This record gives sequence, structure tokens and C-alpha cells, in this order.
Amino acid sequence: MSIKMRLGFLLVGILCLAGVVIAVAPGTVFDLDGNSALDHPPLDDWNLLNGTTGSNGSAGGSLVRTFVASENPPKIFTTGGSKDPSDTTSWQWKPASTVPDKDTITNAYAAEYIDPGSQHQIFVFGGERFAVNGDSNIGVWFFQQQMGPLSDGTFGPGKHQNGDIFAVSAFTTGGTNPTISVYKWNTACTKGVNNPAPAIVNGVITNSPPSTCADVNLELQFASVTGSSCILGSSDTACAAVNSSGPITVSWPYASKFGGSNNVVPAGGFFEGGIDITELFGGIPGNEPCISSFLMETRSSQSTTAVLKDFIAGGFNTCGEITIHKDCNCDHITADGNAYQYNVGGTVTNTGKVVSLFDVVVTDSAGLTCSIGTVAPGATVAWGNGSSFPCSPSNGFTSASKPATNTATVTWSKTPGGPRLGPNSSGLVTCDTTAPACQASPAILITKMCTSGIVVNNGRIEILVNFSGTVSNQGNVPLHNTSVCEDDDANNAPGVCDQTFNIGDLAAKGSAGDSAVFSGSYFPSVINPVSPGRASFTDNVKVTATSSLAGSVSNTASATCLLCPPGSAACPVP
Repeated sequence: MSIKMRLGFLLVGILCLAGVVIAVAPGTVFDLDGNSALDHPPLDDWNLLNGTTGSNGSAGGSLVRTFVASENPPKIFTTGGSKDPSDTTSWQWKPASTVPDKDTITNAYAAEYIDPGSQHQIFVFGGERFAVNGDSNIGVWFFQQQMGPLSDGTFGPGKHQNGDIFAVSAFTTGGTNPTISVYKWNTACTKGVNNPAPAIVNGVITNSPPSTCADVNLELQFASVTGSSCILGSSDTACAAVNSSGPITVSWPYASKFGGSNNVVPAGGFFEGGIDITELFGGIPGNEPCISSFLMETRSSQSTTAVLKDFIAGGFNTCGEITIHKDCNCDHITADGNAYQYNVGGTVTNTGKVVSLFDVVVTDSAGLTCSIGTVAPGATVAWGNGSSFPCSPSNGFTSASKPATNTATVTWSKTPGGPRLGPNSSGLVTCDTTAPACQASPAILITKMCTSGIVVNNGRIEILVNFSGTVSNQGNVPLHNTSVCEDDDANNAPGVCDQTFNIGDLAAKGSAGDSAVFSGSYFPSVINPVSPGRASFTDNVKVTATSSLAGSVSNTASATCLLCPPGSAACPVP
């Protein structure tokens, strides 16, 4: 190894031990030049990400991007507790009625990038304001928990966590690059100090609380100097830019208070900035916290205690989330014929591209729980029937409905054993029932035979007809309430049951108990001569039964038996 190479490795080691990190200028990853045009390829810009509607753009090289338009009327901060050093649990909002036009945000947007060389995480953000009659200060929060306006006029459902990121800058009408200060939420800061020192100076973690405490809960990380730039060789941790030199045309909807062409933002109406997030957390990729949401606000000044005015909030999930897909299929009819057996399964996907998500659990509305555990970034994992992650107590459920419908949800955490996130839902899924084994086809068959003869009954000679038969299940499902109605000419009118045989249940065809026999007799009251010396007797039987899954079935049969009295001309004496 050469002496120069040895010296080079030694220098790198010394810098690492000293805590020196090399910041990535955000403007070298994304085009932060005070406009939205793709005029510095291969860098992305907002016209690419936001498209023509704000939501139909291309991801470009971004991992996560978001665009949130202002509401009508806008929401604004209210009450004295709505200050940046205060926890969001004390923030309040109301519909706007008096916010100055120059402080009204029309759209807010943000994106996450990873610098390919250093693997540093870079956040870029931007917005426009409705009017440009004067300067306006701007703040941008990146929250680890989900944060936004709630219907009761408060903010939530989460609250501040140590490591939340806050940047303060300005819409200015003079100079392209306003200064920007970056803070972290740190409860170790119990009060502010005069002239706080930034934690990071020239890439070195130099200072710590209390000297870095700009206010209660706000620790200063970086402060740019006047005249700094987002590009041109800058290695600043953060930077900002505005379109102070003239109007710009954006690709998404924008309308200025002072008129002009659609999509044209007047000078001083467009702001954008960027932060090397990795440098705020030691310069080590992977040390950055997971961000869930962001909020852009306008402020009375760049002071930490400034009065807050307008805001726009939205989701910004840098660690991704777990989404779920569910399949549900009918496998067979249960042995008792009362229900269908459905199997469930599907996939979960980590939409993030950087970090694993933990403690992933699928819960099916049929009472099933499937524990998956860790899902790697970008990975899709199968769960349920036929997978390596079966559900408990089984991978299916029974239902008499065809088709059945149900839902699966998934929860997860960002750290092992951490707070539960989600749930995300598969939505209502209609189960597939096309499998042949799930087609209930009930059918029944009845057969009958009879004999007749002369008997002595109470001292009288009478004719007795004996009959018997069999009922058998011809379908693939059990039958219930099986009953045979025998209609002869002895007692009731035709079509009315003279005798009833209650058989009950019949198993599916091919199973033990799929048939039953019946028998009886009667004394006919009508003789039907059919030839000299002969008589016939005919009666009918009808069987009915029910299927739990496919309604009722029935069938009929009849039998005719002849009487040939001994000694008649047609029946010679033996």
C-alpha cells in the first residue's frame, strides 16, 4: 500500500472519530433554483412530480412525494397556545376569516430522495402563496406521528416526538436565496438561550443542549448565512430559494389574487427548500427517524415564538406502510351440508424502500389472526392458506352465505415492540364460489312396489294392498325433513295424503345413510276391473326433503298391483 493511500485512510478515520460528516447539498439532488421547470437535467423539479393536477405527476427519482391543496375556506391557527415551541396537543385551528392574503398558502408539497453516492436522505419541499404584497415567513414541520387538524378544532391524533424536524425560512421579494434555520424537537431544551449555537458547524457535531436550545423544546441544528446557495458547490445542510427575480409558470393549478394567466406565480410567490436529514442525525444513513406527516405554515416572523397563521397539512410517510391484499375462495361444502368452507389468504407489502417494518399482524373479520413479523423494504409476503404464515385458529371459516364477504386488516410497528400503526384494510372482499365442490346439487329418488290379496278382516273377506318403497339421496348434499306422502283410494280424496312416513335426514349420495325404506298397507274402497276376473289397485307416493344450502326437492312414484281371485276364468285353479 502506498504512503499516500495510507495517509488517505488515516485522514478518513480521523474525520470519522471527530464526528465530521460531509453534508449533501439538497440542490445537487433536486433542482432548487427558484422555479418548477425541468431546466437542469438530470435533476427532478416540481413540474415533474406534481403534474398538471398536483397528484398526476411522475415520481421521478423520489421515494415519497405529496401534494396538498388549500381548502375553501382555509384553516388557520387560533389561540395563544398555537406556537411552534408548544406541543401540538395545545394547538387549535378554525376556518379562516381574517388571515392576510400574503400569508395564505395555496398549495404545499414535499418529496423524499436518497443521494445515490452518500445514501443521505434528502427532504425537499415547496409551496406558493395567494398574494405577494409583502414578505411572509414560512415554517415546515416533519412529524414522526400522524398529525393534522381534527374535526373538533384540535390537532392529532399524534403529538410531538423527540427528533421531529422543523425548518423556518421566508417568502421574500428581494434575493433568490432566503436564509433557512433547521430545528429538532428536543424536550431536553427546557428554555431558550440568547444567541443559540447550531448543533452542526461545518459538518461537525459541535454543540449540544443547553447551548443549542433556541426555545423550549426547539434545538437549533443548522442556520444558513445570508447569500448561501442551494447549488454552486454548496455543502450546506439546508437551503431555500424563491422566485424573486420574476414570475414562473407551474404545471399545476394556481391562481394569484392579482390576476394574470393561470399557472403563473408572480415574483415572490413561490418558495422551495431542502434539508439533508441524515446529517441532522449523525451523518449515518439509517439513523433517521420515520416521518409520517408534514405541515407547512405561515408565520409573523422567523422567531421561534412567532404568531402562526395559515397552514396546510398532509401525509408524508418516509418509512412506508404495510398494505394488504386478500383472497377468499370456497373450497367445499361441509360434511353436514349446512355451510360452505372458505379458505382465506393473501399478501402484505411494505411500500417503503428504505426500512423494514415490524410486528406485522393480519386480522381477518372471520376471527382469524395471522402473525407475520418483519417485512423487509419493498417486500411482499404471503399469509394465510398455503403460505409460510398460517392463521390461527385456522386458515378459513364456514358460512351458509354464497358468496360470503369479509375483510382483513393489517397493523405493524416501526420498531420491534413499538406503537401499533394502521390498520390498513383490504376492503370488503367477495369470496369466489366457482369451485365444483362448492356447487350444492340436491336431488332425491323414490321407488314403490305393491301386492294385493284377499284376507279375512273381522269375519269379512276383504282385499288388502301391501306396498313398500325406497327413497334415496341422489345429490351431493345431505337432505333433511325427508317425508313420504302416500295417496291411495281408501280414505281421503285424491291428492290428499292417506299415510305419511317421516324419514328425517338422508346423507349425501354415496355416504352411509343416503337411503331409507318405507312400507304400509290399506284396504281399497274402489275396484278397477282390467280384464275378466281381474282387478287393479293403483296409488301414488311423493317424497319431499330440504337442503340447508339449496332449498327443497321432491319426486313422485306410483305402483299398480293386480288382484286375480283364485278360480276365476283368468286365474285357473292350480
